Amino acid sequence: MRSLIVALFAGSILISGCSHSGSSVPQPSGVVQSDRSQGGIAPESPPMHYTVLHSFTGGRRDGSFPVADLVQDAVGNLYGTTENGGYSGNCSHGCGVVFKIDSSGNETILLDFKLANGRRPDAGMVLDAAGNLYGTAFGGGTSDDGIVFKLDSAGSETVLHSFDFTDGRGPTADLVRGAGGNLYGTTSFGGEVDGGVAFKLDPSGNETVLRNFTRNRGERPFFAGLVRDGAGDLFGTAYDGGPSLDGVVFKLNANGHETILHSFSGADGRRPQAGLVRDEAGNLYGTTIFGGVSDLGVVFKIDTTGNETVLFNFGGQRGVYPSAGLVRSPDGSLFGTTWLGGESNDGIVFKLDPSGETVLHSFSGTDGSGPMAGLIRDAAGNLYGTTGSGGPSGDGVVFKLSH
Repeated sequence: MRSLIVALFAGSILISGCSHSGSSVPQPSGVVQSDRSQGGIAPESPPMHYTVLHSFTGGRRDGSFPVADLVQDAVGNLYGTTENGGYSGNCSHGCGVVFKIDSSGNETILLDFKLANGRRPDAGMVLDAAGNLYGTAFGGGTSDDGIVFKLDSAGSETVLHSFDFTDGRGPTADLVRGAGGNLYGTTSFGGEVDGGVAFKLDPSGNETVLRNFTRNRGERPFFAGLVRDGAGDLFGTAYDGGPSLDGVVFKLNANGHETILHSFSGADGRRPQAGLVRDEAGNLYGTTIFGGVSDLGVVFKIDTTGNETVLFNFGGQRGVYPSAGLVRSPDGSLFGTTWLGGESNDGIVFKLDPSGETVLHSFSGTDGSGPMAGLIRDAAGNLYGTTGSGGPSGDGVVFKLSH
């Protein structure tokens, strides 16, 4: 599903799946909107070491096309999903899997999706203190409109909720856990006008639709999970809609009342596809997959009064089309990925700080290609992520960047 959505809006960039042509990516014009935009592309000093922890092989034995964020437990195990692969014959390329990568790089398939219990898990998962995993699948369930699931530490799956279009359809974003074990999330479609919804799910699986998204106030929160503050307010992005139809950043209070914090208009970014990260002062940071100086995407900041600053304009070897969100370190540095760009036009991992952008890794195809997912960062500063394609079999990889 994620490849389909990117294909719809990226036009000639996407040939099929995650393949692409480097000649279709224009170079940056050099015009900037903040001092950071002029950062160079020198590698980190000392450079970070890149390791492929697992290469997916697709088919019935393994997953394929990992496009979602990872989650890590207290002992260093990584958990994630793949959109394709697995044993089910109910989907043409498999219905997807949940996988575990241990600290030695060994993979275990924890769950095969088989349509009735979900298909096409595009989103990452959230882990609770008891070791249970919670996530979504784009399709499957009773109406084939997607599900919310729980996977316990013994590998037993419970379908907590099946969407039926009226209450949402096609969840593609990570969930966030709130007080009392409630889960909050979004769907890409469905609801009153098929613009997607924001929802709350209690521990018993009862759903409350907090917001039906509409075109004039932002719709289609594709892969944009919500972030929750201490007061219980939720913040997120919508890919489409708003005054310029270029997407919005929004806030929802506990009663579902929506406030538009920022409407994109092109030069300041357009089409925010990913969720946000929030700092201690309440500032929000995110990416748009298009827009900016060369229409190749930006990193932006929204302060507590709703003012937006473009922190970085992407282009060429500095990376293009950031489809994923950001992770923030204690010193305020931002880390992320771009789907394309870099030395081989297979995407990059980047760091953004007050001095500008640093390219931490430029993918080359054999070591991964087309990262669509965000990064996670451990206490030691190591970064972990996935690429949707590339690797020996072309089915994507799980990687680590360490000092």
